[in-house]
Amino acid sequence: MIVSGILPLKQVEPVLGWTRDISPQGVYFVFQRRLKVGTKFNLSILFPKVSINGQASVVRAERKKSYGEQVGIAARIENPEVVRTKSKT
Repeated sequence: MIVSGILPLKQVEPVLGWTRDISPQGVYFVFQRRLKVGTKFNLSILFPKVSINGQASVVRAERKKSYGEQVGIAARIENPEVVRTKSKT
């Protein structure tokens, strides 16, 4: 998963997160920094044949020992766009 455009941090460089759970309404992922509830960001979740792109907003952030220094983030995906990737044939 790629996270970018974090507001209000104005981070434009993409950063990687690791998806733990995904549903039609949102995503739970492990990320390298804590984001405040309400923070908006752009995300792309990459699968072998499709990607889901859109803006998301943080609804929960939590530290867990099993994540080490990283943080678990639950986010609601707003206006997701599913894009099929072209096969290389």
